[in-house]
Amino acid sequence: MITWAFASYSRKDEAAVRELVADLERAHLSVWRDQEICGGYPWWQDILRRIRQCDVLLFVLSKNSLTSKPCLAELAYARALGLPVLPAQVGPVGNLRITPVADIQIIDYRERTPAKAVALLAAIHQSETQRGPLPEPLPEPPPVPYEYLLRLGSAIGAAQLTPDQQGDFICQCREVLETEDDEWVRDDVRELLRALRHRPDITYRCATAVDHLLADTSPTDARESLWVPETSRTPADLPLRSCRCRGMIHRWR
Repeated sequence: MITWAFASYSRKDEAAVRELVADLERAHLSVWRDQEICGGYPWWQDILRRIRQCDVLLFVLSKNSLTSKPCLAELAYARALGLPVLPAQVGPVGNLRITPVADIQIIDYRERTPAKAVALLAAIHQSETQRGPLPEPLPEPPPVPYEYLLRLGSAIGAAQLTPDQQGDFICQCREVLETEDDEWVRDDVRELLRALRHRPDITYRCATAVDHLLADTSPTDARESLWVPETSRTPADLPLRSCRCRGMIHRWR
């Protein structure tokens, strides 16, 4: 019977993960990893279903996966299900003793050698023998990571946004930019703000607020120069119609 592994990893480790998965597949292991380009509830439910079906959860360990909300949620769910978890380290992590996998044997795969590939394969097969039936009832599934981004992405796609809705949207984005540590998520929020800024129904007041927020929170070398209409010519609630709204694809892992 073919061993079926679920690879939990950060997108920032994509290159190392491709090599690791290629090594395992050459040894006739089946490894599933998330390669979708969109998030959302169906995407997350599919991931949870695949975790429940796997023989081993392969946690691709690095400082990136340890700060990834989806990765940590996948790890916690696998452990709640009682599934075998095998950490394979592909990058630096700092103090291993304070990681959520400190109590599990870690396979060091930072150097891709035949000997380490053999050790990883042996550890996966050993972990597979510990796979038992899923608990009944199943544990509560983890919520969709960054669910607030889904709400914001849905809101920006509305046919029309009132001035109050635009203002509320900006407030929610400001809160995320002030509290979120993940720079990729912050980039997504900035892109949402730019999409709002380019809507034809945006008011002058909200356009100005977006410009200021982007200027205050964007990296210095990535700040975008945005046109602001002259206050002497544009009333506070006059829609600006010089820009187009752009589509977006979110990548949160």
